[in-house]
Amino acid sequence: MNLSPEEKEKLEEHAKAIAEILHQNTSSDKLKTFEDIETTLREEIQEQIIFEMHPSATHPLKSSSILSATNNKVTN
Repeated sequence: MNLSPEEKEKLEEHAKAIAEILHQNTSSDKLKTFEDIETTLREEIQEQIIFEMHPSATHPLKSSSILSATNNKVTN
């Protein structure tokens, strides 16, 4: 990415705000190791941010074909 200094500053401010929100709303057992934090962050990014960047993308967890395939695996 080639961000302007203003964009970098804005991104840093937003990243700090997001980190604070996630920290306040994440159980302490998911913050014990770097791996736990990374996994939690990845899940939130996939849930919240990716689809903001590409709104026409189909959410994999909300796709009926994925859900039915998952349900079939669980029951079969």
